[in-house]
Amino acid sequence: MLYDQAMICMAYTEAYQVTKKDDYKKTAEEILQYVLAEMTDPEGGFYSAEDADTEGQEGKFYLWTKAEIVNALGNDADLICKIFNISETKTRDSQATTPALRPTFCILRNPLTNWLVR
Repeated sequence: MLYDQAMICMAYTEAYQVTKKDDYKKTAEEILQYVLAEMTDPEGGFYSAEDADTEGQEGKFYLWTKAEIVNALGNDADLICKIFNISETKTRDSQATTPALRPTFCILRNPLTNWLVR
């Protein structure tokens, strides 16, 4: 949604202004590049949202199975799956019949600071 992009970009911009951390600046710039590339009409207006329907399934492009996460992250997958409570049983679609193919939500149940090595 366009307003989501605007709000998160403002947050990163303000974080950069306060901290001067280049990661925040880079993220804000990348959000704006995305909006210009993907959410701008050729005549100059902005689209309010993107269609999340892929292959007849709402949100399919944005959801991953645990197997896809493991494949993409390799050795880091176990830690990320623990942090974000990713499993084969927590799914978006209760009508999916093959557990390994069900997409899953990433749920952060505890602050990321709980996972820092001290």
